[in-house]
Amino acid sequence: SYASDPADLIKAAEKGDIATVRTLLKKGVDANAKRDDGATALIMASWKDHNEIVKELIAKGADVNAKAHNGRTALVQASWKGHLAIVKTLLAKNSNVNVKDNDDTTALFMAAQEGHTDIVKALIAKGAQVDVKRTDGTTALIVAAQAGFLPIVKELLTTGPNVNEKRNTGITALFMAAQEGHADIVKALIAKGADVNAKRNDGTTALMMSSYAGYYDIVEALLAKGADV
Repeated sequence: SYASDPADLIKAAEKGDIATVRTLLKKGVDANAKRDDGATALIMASWKDHNEIVKELIAKGADVNAKAHNGRTALVQASWKGHLAIVKTLLAKNSNVNVKDNDDTTALFMAAQEGHTDIVKALIAKGAQVDVKRTDGTTALIVAAQAGFLPIVKELLTTGPNVNEKRNTGITALFMAAQEGHADIVKALIAKGADVNAKRNDGTTALMMSSYAGYYDIVEALLAKGADV
């Protein structure tokens, strides 16, 4: 029935059924119809990596910046899932590169957190702001340093971010890298001017964390830069 057509369009887009998507669009179904959670066919196709359907929906007037109730757009979902081709399609169609979801999470943050280096590069090339903080104060640099994604940390550092930006708990990217044992990242951050004596709100330093964990290469790197003992 016609009443169920919008729901069918969203389901077909999610499943990757381009024939049904085309049939329903030709029939005049609204390309911007939403599910109960606010997701559109474009958001679902972007999340599930159906690039041809994404292009088809955009050609039929789908809003690239439509948000589901969680605040996420197609670009945020594709960046999170690592779908580079779709990210490029959406960016070429003027998706808002700095859009934030309800937790103030951006597409760049999602890509950095999940280790998608190529997507991080594509987003930065389109003007993604690197120092944006999620509601808990975490930046893309902090989350990439924590996860140990050196190529992403290096990519983010080329943009000249504030390397000493702090999470709400006082934790910096250097602190996270030291705590997790990522020596290469600690060194990369120090080379860009990271404060080796930055303290968490409770007074703990990166040197304390790395000493306690037995990461002696990190301890040496911090001491060489004058970390207070």
